[in-house]
Amino acid sequence: MMKSGKGYTMTEILIVVVIMAVLATLVMPHFFGQKERGVIAEALSKLSAIRQSEEGYMLEHGAYLSVNHALDNWALLGIDDPDNANFTYTVVAAAGPTFDATATRVDTASSEDCPGKTITLTNAGVFGGKHPFGPNPDADAACV
Repeated sequence: MMKSGKGYTMTEILIVVVIMAVLATLVMPHFFGQKERGVIAEALSKLSAIRQSEEGYMLEHGAYLSVNHALDNWALLGIDDPDNANFTYTVVAAAGPTFDATATRVDTASSEDCPGKTITLTNAGVFGGKHPFGPNPDADAACV
């Protein structure tokens, strides 16, 4: 019986597998944290909306307003409570007048989450905080 000679040798298959493994190791790090980056985009958007609402409140009342979930006074800014499954939001108004809006990451079951990490926005429009995927990432603030 004659062999047809069709098919691949074990060496050829191993070479293809090795090439695919090398490519996967180069590409995979770019995909880690993508879910968290999407959640961060939502938080940045909400912080910007809070800042705009605070500026409007300042024009009408001459001062910024401290707001958080416990006070439940988001309606005074003309917005719904922004707290959700990903972040809790607070605004601390100070004399000067200034304010700091903070989004704090909620602890969830996902392994990509960064519980307790924060993103802040000042009345001057400057972002800060300790979230590794935030607009000003902190090198020491890696997710757990």
